[in-house]
Amino acid sequence: MSLQITQSNGIYYLNGNINTATAKGLQSHLEVLILPNKTVTINIDNVTEIDESGVAVLKNLHTRFLHKNGTFLISGKGAKEIYAETIFANIA
Repeated sequence: MSLQITQSNGIYYLNGNINTATAKGLQSHLEVLILPNKTVTINIDNVTEIDESGVAVLKNLHTRFLHKNGTFLISGKGAKEIYAETIFANIA
């Protein structure tokens, strides 16, 4: 399944899989948002799969926003686990 990205009221909704096949496209799309925005929020309620490649992309984006003094927020089902994975990976 592919990954669809839609936007409403400043929140980017992801629908589908974040995996090896879609991770690079997701990163490219969200990197465009890094330059002009201080805060980017993504919602993963409709994400059906996140593999290691997907988590790596989210970690990378989180780190890039931190270095820019920005905020990268993840909301939705499973967001706590992804957030914990991202934060603790940056500490270690």
